[in-house]
Amino acid sequence: MADLLPVHGLLDGGTVKHYFRSSDVYGETGGVGAKVGIRKIKEADLTGSEEIIPVKELLRTGAMLRIGIRYKNSANKRKSAKLLISNGSVAKLFGTVPADKLEGTPYKIGTATAKGNIVNIGMIRRAFTY
Repeated sequence: MADLLPVHGLLDGGTVKHYFRSSDVYGETGGVGAKVGIRKIKEADLTGSEEIIPVKELLRTGAMLRIGIRYKNSANKRKSAKLLISNGSVAKLFGTVPADKLEGTPYKIGTATAKGNIVNIGMIRRAFTY
């Protein structure tokens, strides 16, 4: 059986509001996770009674948003990716305080795979036809 994705918590201040599974981009402390309001939950901290909510349900209800990022890798080539963010972090990420912004933050997957530094963020537009 395939390994499950790690459990993450959608933070409201310092408390976990919802639990969901996602890739290991956010980390347990600091980095991208601290700025977007999402934290990886350690396996030892899980009790087994947590309700894991699907990401699509959190996106549908507006508790979480998806943004697009651009980063430069070690060869100075521009790459893109998508990140999940807490609804409460939107004002900080697109605000004027440099410490709250994602630009300049290292983008990495897991603990060892460094992808590059984030240079630009933006909202993702979806086109629907009726």
